[in-house]
Amino acid sequence: MKLATRSLTVGAFCVAMSLVFVSGNAQIGGKSGSGQEPDKRIEKLLKAKDFKFTISNSGNYQVICKFDGDRTQLVTIRSKTYQLHHMEIREVDSKGYQTDDDLSSDVMVAALKKNAAVKLGAFQLIESGDTKALLFNAQIAADTDAETLYRTIFAIAKTADEFEEEWVSGDDY
Repeated sequence: MKLATRSLTVGAFCVAMSLVFVSGNAQIGGKSGSGQEPDKRIEKLLKAKDFKFTISNSGNYQVICKFDGDRTQLVTIRSKTYQLHHMEIREVDSKGYQTDDDLSSDVMVAALKKNAAVKLGAFQLIESGDTKALLFNAQIAADTDAETLYRTIFAIAKTADEFEEEWVSGDDY
């Protein structure tokens, strides 16, 4: 019992400290909101792996991954980056689920179980008005190499698509 209490105390301290450190970190290299300039480093990496891509109005890169059974999955590589201590990081994400209703406990539990089963990325809940979406998201080094970005894109797409296939009727994302 003493060990469990000590682990809980150390864990709570680490969470509290991470909130302090993360809240003090700022964005690098761009303005927030719509109209952000696309990060040319991403374009160079995508072209090196022969990805076809589009750039959204918000300056993010988007690629469509194709899977067996004519399934597709849209992946977004964010141009906006963040400083975390001495690391510049960016997010790569893909939508696995979306609803205008309340999320069921079954869907939330399934997302948490998927988080525990994967090695890269996690589902996060994003809300906008009445719409709730589960994005499968990974944070990677902003100055990553082409092979790492390539593998990250497909890992994110595959995980989000598997979740979508299980919980959404159709191939929506």
